[in-house]
Amino acid sequence: MKKKASRPSYLTRGWKALKTGDLVDVVAPASKGPWNELEEGIKILESWGLRVRVSSHLYSPNLLHSNTDLERWNQLKSALLNKESSAIWCVRGGYGSMKLLPKLAKLKKPKHTKIFLGLSDITSLSVYFNQQWKWPVLHAPVLTRIGRGDLPKVSIDELKQVLFGEVSELKYSLKPFNQAADKCKNLSGELVGGNWTTLMSGLATPYQIKAPRTILFLEDIGERGYRLDRYWEQLLQMGFLDKLSGILLGDFTLGDEPDGKNYVWEVLKERTKSFKKPVFYGLPVGHGQIQRVLPLGVSLQLKKADHNLIAVIPTGMVS
Repeated sequence: MKKKASRPSYLTRGWKALKTGDLVDVVAPASKGPWNELEEGIKILESWGLRVRVSSHLYSPNLLHSNTDLERWNQLKSALLNKESSAIWCVRGGYGSMKLLPKLAKLKKPKHTKIFLGLSDITSLSVYFNQQWKWPVLHAPVLTRIGRGDLPKVSIDELKQVLFGEVSELKYSLKPFNQAADKCKNLSGELVGGNWTTLMSGLATPYQIKAPRTILFLEDIGERGYRLDRYWEQLLQMGFLDKLSGILLGDFTLGDEPDGKNYVWEVLKERTKSFKKPVFYGLPVGHGQIQRVLPLGVSLQLKKADHNLIAVIPTGMVS
């Protein structure tokens, strides 16, 4: 009897593509976003034929976050467990998601897989869903950024196509950033990562990112060169970097020094030049003006011939 071929592991990390009439739960696990931008973002989702649900207690007066820790957790938990919704979209990043992780760790994984969207501080939750629940997630614009109206139409259209299963793969033109990348003929593996500062805040906790033999994606905002140098040194001394298959660099914005100069890319170039794993850059993902959507927790291939990164999105395949 012929043995059935095993499927790649990432194909068990799928979600169902959205369709007209599907319900999207809006959550604010970190900070508040402008209410007018949230309303405009909701209008855009509704124009796509989606139904949108927002808690009447989404915001409350709070020094640091969109709401109390307990209320933010209750809203996230409700969205995760509700069988009616197909996607969860975060309002904003900021700070606060990591405070929900201890409660999340006590929650049994739902039988239904949902699409989870967000970036920045939301990385804390994305890493957890990737590693613990084996969910793919979308490193994508938060809902208030969608509603702000300053994203290129092509970015919005691409995001909609991904959500509705109209495309099965995305291509990103990249460039080699170090000597190892120049010599790299091909690169494949599971793509993980997100906002660098948020990833660092999870180290030495039960929820820290574990990335052996993976391709690490990094982006950040407002971090000066010396801070990124410190992050790199810490990961180097931990032995974390040696376990990777490669690194992809996204956008690094607003990292100016007090005198107006910016050393971010010079620092990154200096630190990665002798790194023995390939590092590529040019990924328009993060806090920049374009903010392309990037699937995490899925397999990708980088072909040396044209420097195209092909991220395979497992639409329609639910574990």
